[in-house]
Amino acid sequence: MNPSLLSWERGTRLTDAQWARIEPLLPRRKRREDGRGRPWRDSRFVLEGILWVLVSGARWKDLPRSEYPPHQTCYHGSARATSAYFPTRRPLV
Repeated sequence: MNPSLLSWERGTRLTDAQWARIEPLLPRRKRREDGRGRPWRDSRFVLEGILWVLVSGARWKDLPRSEYPPHQTCYHGSARATSAYFPTRRPLV
């Protein structure tokens, strides 16, 4: 594991250099054409919440609300990313 991730603590943020490398890899989110629904949260903000949970080993609902988006937003962002990169499950056999 990357040593810099081991020091990920509450309130830690991605640097601008890290974000510059990650941002082009993320899909662009579009608003619905009819304009309904809530606007998307900032991808960087959501990713930082996902990283906090993964590195800390905490439960999603333990995500500090004062520093990151709601845990449901981060969880669903993680689930969307997982399904985008691994769209089908293949049998292990």
